[in-house]
Amino acid sequence: MTLYAVDKTGVTVPVGSKIIDFRGDRATLVSLDRVNEYRYGGCRSGKVTAEWQNGHCRSVYDKVFGLEVRDTDLEAQI
Repeated sequence: MTLYAVDKTGVTVPVGSKIIDFRGDRATLVSLDRVNEYRYGGCRSGKVTAEWQNGHCRSVYDKVFGLEVRDTDLEAQI
């Protein structure tokens, strides 16, 4: 399983990218933790870990940043 994130326009967002949450706060994408299963008929949201400018690092849902975490293996099956 290889995870990757895409933004609302479908552009891939690599780990290490500067991202902005729904409040307008800037952060750095640290890791992709869980695939967004809704895309594949599941029932769990995707999760990412981000580090905000104030140094706090935490795991949040992918939609906080307008992202969708996908899985290359599952994408090949669609």
